[in-house]
Amino acid sequence: NIFFSLSLDPSDTRSLGITIANRSGEYGIPPQVEDGKPIDMSSPSFERLEDYTERELQVAGSHQLTPALTLRGHTFFTRREARQVVYDDASYNSTDRQDSGIEDTVDENLGFGLFADFDVAGWGILSTGLSWHRSRREADGFVNKKDFQPVFYDVTLEVDIFNWATEFQWQPADG
Repeated sequence: NIFFSLSLDPSDTRSLGITIANRSGEYGIPPQVEDGKPIDMSSPSFERLEDYTERELQVAGSHQLTPALTLRGHTFFTRREARQVVYDDASYNSTDRQDSGIEDTVDENLGFGLFADFDVAGWGILSTGLSWHRSRREADGFVNKKDFQPVFYDVTLEVDIFNWATEFQWQPADG
């Protein structure tokens, strides 16, 4: 696993930051509580995240154009690839029984934001901004059903979210 973060202030009016991360590994998944029902320990699940890799990049910066106007922006990208397996039993070597299966996923998130802060002559700060975020998931695999026949699937989901927001931060007079 690698993590790197750097923040720079090249001048009194500018700042820049970058974060880079790379994670990978595997782990077991404990039984889950579903719909508030207690965990049935008489039939435990044998789930594992067999392999995952996650990469991340974030960049942010700000620039004060005038004493009354500052621009801020950021962008990010993450990608996670994973293989999740539900095994038949504690031997962790078979996926033939009911409700066992394998799923491979790729999750990607990409986005940016651009914001402007206006100092309104002693009254406060007016901030406005626009942001966009795209989330995408590809999943394929199979699940064994009651007749022990695998049901295969291959799906892709994608969502775009656009936001625009404005706020005013009132600052009462000093004194």
